[in-house]
Amino acid sequence: PEQPLHAQYNCELPETGALVDIALDQRPELRKEMYNSRISRREIYKVILDTIPGLEVKTKWNYDSNIYLENNSWWEFWFTSPADFIDIITMPERIDLALTNENLADVRRLATHIGIVSQVHISLQQYRDAIKNRQRVQEIGDVEERINEIMQNQLQAESIIPLESIRQRTAVLFAKLNEYKSISETQDAFGKVLVSVGVDFVPIVYQEMNLADLTRYLESSQSLVEQCDLEPVLEAANYDMPVSDYLDAAPAEIEQGQDEGDTQSA
Repeated sequence: PEQPLHAQYNCELPETGALVDIALDQRPELRKEMYNSRISRREIYKVILDTIPGLEVKTKWNYDSNIYLENNSWWEFWFTSPADFIDIITMPERIDLALTNENLADVRRLATHIGIVSQVHISLQQYRDAIKNRQRVQEIGDVEERINEIMQNQLQAESIIPLESIRQRTAVLFAKLNEYKSISETQDAFGKVLVSVGVDFVPIVYQEMNLADLTRYLESSQSLVEQCDLEPVLEAANYDMPVSDYLDAAPAEIEQGQDEGDTQSA
């Protein structure tokens, strides 16, 4: 649907550090790399355990019906230690490879960390620049409107030719077009800020919802953003749940979501 002109997303955002903390806690890319680091670290133990020889203990009970034997039954015990000599020989190389993979996973995790922090800072700067550009475009549009009013008065007084008035009205239309463009750029920049911090407007159970319910959820989230009511939006991201679920959740469910998020971060 067409966005109202008053929804210009000129919102007061929290401090950059707070947004970075939310992004580092919620962005799935960083969580993925953290799990990859844990997996790579455990691969070292896997290599060592695969190389250690096994120990097998076998027993056997025997019986013979020969009457001339002193003992007709007896037990046998033996031990075997199967080992793959190739695994033993290549153990140092495989451990070095596992260590290299672990270091690579740590580097990738650090690079993802830096990328997320940079994305938050860049999106915030782009949003601030978009607001300044929109204000400048609006000022230019106001100047064009005043010039147009003056030229209309001059046209009525027949002090200018009609072509000059047409040219100025065209300039007013271009100024209005640039204003709409600046508003869309501001909305786009604001959306990038929300994406950079990991805000999710889609309910978890969206596949089980019909179109009307899903539309209602998204409209409620969109209304919060248009009104610059960002506290529920950022709180929902901090509690690791979609905005619509946060709005409908009971306080006990919100606290449970917060506890689960803290456990995952730990």
